[in-house]
Amino acid sequence: MTKRAKRFERQPDTLPEPRLTSRDVAILRHVSRHRFLNSQQIMQLVGESPRIVRRLQSLFHAGYLDRPRAQLTYYASSGSSPLVYALGRKGAQVIADTEHDHDEAYRWTLKNKRAGQVFVQHTIEAADILVRLQKATAKSSQVKLVTAEEIIAESPTATLEMRTPTKLTVDVAYKEKRYRLSVIPDGMLALEFRDDIEAPERSNFFLELDRETMPVMRKSKSLGKEGRQTSLLSKFLTYYAVWRQGLHKERFGWENFRVLTVTTSKKRVDTMIAAVKEITDGRGSSLFLFTDQEALGDKNILDIAWRSGKGELIQLED
Repeated sequence: MTKRAKRFERQPDTLPEPRLTSRDVAILRHVSRHRFLNSQQIMQLVGESPRIVRRLQSLFHAGYLDRPRAQLTYYASSGSSPLVYALGRKGAQVIADTEHDHDEAYRWTLKNKRAGQVFVQHTIEAADILVRLQKATAKSSQVKLVTAEEIIAESPTATLEMRTPTKLTVDVAYKEKRYRLSVIPDGMLALEFRDDIEAPERSNFFLELDRETMPVMRKSKSLGKEGRQTSLLSKFLTYYAVWRQGLHKERFGWENFRVLTVTTSKKRVDTMIAAVKEITDGRGSSLFLFTDQEALGDKNILDIAWRSGKGELIQLED
């Protein structure tokens, strides 16, 4: 156990101070964008090589990257799992100097230190979907991935001035009661289709990762006092109200969006589709797309068929 603990303690004298390369800076940018990435995900983004693992080790010991200690509990029982990295203080300085936002970079390094194991693992799983999309679109001349940072940078001034621009808050009527509900997506992205170079079309998405930590629908089908009893049904209600009220247009300038949900099993997908039908008077809605980990497998994420809230099969490029 003592030897494992040293994986999370910097030993700056064991390795020479790294001379940052363009690939090092790319690694820091990727980690900053996703907040947490494991070594395998980093290699998917910058190229697979044994040298990358050694380089990550060097960047960690030099203070450019952190290894969140929250993964210690998980790592103790899964010693072969890839190490998780976050932005270190020196890495934050590099990002701040290139992105000209010192306060934001350092704020994330503090939040990373306070993150718990469940949150880190959830973030890694969300990042896995985004990394796979980035890898899939990198091979295509017709589809480009637009990141959350790019989406927000293009958004109206009022959105840019928000502390949490992805927090969506709406008033919802459900079962003859009114609620004020909010949701913060696990991810946000767009796919840009370049069939027409001068006017490419975009499909916009919010991403949700479900690890069965909350019920899809409560037995009473009630949202509880002021909507505080969280369920996936309440999340779907929130997104559905965002779409109906046009908050996505006001916040991001989007004409359309869909909600991608990756869950644990086909049975769980069936229950989610039932929840969507519950909030749409049985009609269902193509606003929501679902898949499960087995269906996703190691396939190209652009090739798989997602199940809509109507039960139809739809690909992301449709």
